[in-house]
Amino acid sequence: MTSKITAIVFGLLLSWAALIYSHVVVAKTIVTFEHGDDSLAGHYLPATSKEKNGAVILFVHGDGALNYEAEGYYPLIWESLRQQGYSIFSWDKPGVGDSTGNWLSQSMNDRQGELRAAIRFLQRNYGYSGQQIGLLGFSQAGWVIPAVAANNPNVGFVIGVGFAIDWISQGEYHTKTRLRVQQASAVETAQALKNYRQLLTNFAKYSSYADYRQDLTDYHETHGGLAEDRFSFVHKNYRVNAYKDYQGIEQPLLILLGEDDLNVDVKDTQRQLLEVFAEKRNMTLMILPNATHSLLKSQYFNVQSPGLWFWLKLMGMQEDAFSAKFFPVLESWLRQRASIDVLSTE
Repeated sequence: MTSKITAIVFGLLLSWAALIYSHVVVAKTIVTFEHGDDSLAGHYLPATSKEKNGAVILFVHGDGALNYEAEGYYPLIWESLRQQGYSIFSWDKPGVGDSTGNWLSQSMNDRQGELRAAIRFLQRNYGYSGQQIGLLGFSQAGWVIPAVAANNPNVGFVIGVGFAIDWISQGEYHTKTRLRVQQASAVETAQALKNYRQLLTNFAKYSSYADYRQDLTDYHETHGGLAEDRFSFVHKNYRVNAYKDYQGIEQPLLILLGEDDLNVDVKDTQRQLLEVFAEKRNMTLMILPNATHSLLKSQYFNVQSPGLWFWLKLMGMQEDAFSAKFFPVLESWLRQRASIDVLSTE
């Protein structure tokens, strides 16, 4: 009986959330583009402003099995951008929604190739020039977008949210904060970090998933270890570092970080990027107060593993879920970028 009541309550909550979310349902064109053996389902949303600026922004996913709208998160940002005259392009990850393939089989190089394929598709089918193409990415996209944007005339501007520089360092920070949130003791924390570093040492020698399973430490046994497809994904990517990619970025670049990020050491990202762009003027980097990894209000959303309640709150609060400075900063930066583009083409 209890399980039935729970199911009914969840069903009602989901219906309520869907009703709230309905106001962001928008006109869109569903398209397909190819990358390798994958057929990817893309969604093109035209600008709603009468004063269109002729630019399109591609949304680039972070980690996880995400569809084109990131389960309702992206549309909360889309409306502001479309009202400023920007069109939107986003797509289901391989193996999600209507896309074929498997996102867990991808390396970051694969993801970069996929993004380049999306750019080519937009140029061929919608006539965008490089200057009119913007990239907006989240979290893991920090190892995708910089490589694509570097020395690339087909990218006009870049926006990054919650980017880390180094995969290994980010993993260690994530482990530390998880243990802090769990109120682990100093001894437990030290052991967990020791095991994490040992895992990285061992990763280099694993030639198969079977090798990994035979060599799990007590720490990994406690947490169940990695599933085989996740192990393959991590094994392909754990050594990625985006530092050198940023050296080739000459386009306008906006980096937005959350002060209370539990996943990424934002001070480390800030330090390294200020170093890279010390002699340049094309980067704006801001650490937003009261902001999580995804720039939502910390008092409501600061968790490392979002669940149903997180999503229901997000759908209920809508745009108000974001840190107070997020939209003003984003919109102001885009207006300045657009004015510079106009001046440069006169």
